Amino acid sequence: MKNLFSVNLKPFAVYLGSAAGLMTILTHAVVRGAPAALVLIAGLVILFSVTGAVFSREQYEEKHGGYAFLRILPLRPSSIAAAKFLPMAAGTALLTAYMIFLFTGATEATEARLLIRGYLLFAGCLAAGLSALFYLGLFLMGYTRFLVVVLSATTALGLVPMILLNSYKGRMDILVDGLLLKLKSITLLPSVASSLGICLLFFIASAFALSRRKSP
Repeated sequence: MKNLFSVNLKPFAVYLGSAAGLMTILTHAVVRGAPAALVLIAGLVILFSVTGAVFSREQYEEKHGGYAFLRILPLRPSSIAAAKFLPMAAGTALLTAYMIFLFTGATEATEARLLIRGYLLFAGCLAAGLSALFYLGLFLMGYTRFLVVVLSATTALGLVPMILLNSYKGRMDILVDGLLLKLKSITLLPSVASSLGICLLFFIASAFALSRRKSP
């Protein structure tokens, strides 16, 4: 279990360490501060770094028959799932906490700090929730089939901005103000508790799905 955890931790350490280093350089050496565009990018970096690490690791497992090998080892499905979930959860928490520290420390305005903290918390919780959902889908369908589902869902989600723009035509200020107000109201403990609860449910479902899986 310990060795399996370490193997799965490596891609997260590489992806998230690179992301943290890049944002540190941008904040202190290039932009010098926390402008809105850079904060927006930071949230996307959290999201894509975490989910990218998940998919890169699972692509490796698919290519090399990793689950076929794991099934011959004296490991319970819950141990295999835990070795996937724990690095993801720990890495997401560390990267999100660091990003919040980095960007809230780069501004003095209290209002801006609340907005930055809420947005980055949302990005971190979304990254953890999506990654947990990805693991469940991967365990149920396998990497290749689930990737087709993800690509289809991503294409469908691309319609959401168009729908919002059409619905709030001429009233975009109302939509933006509402989103900013919701982000400012996001607090640490409820958001983390909700994220952990969702991840726990997906972990239980993933362990069960892995125990029923018949193909790598």
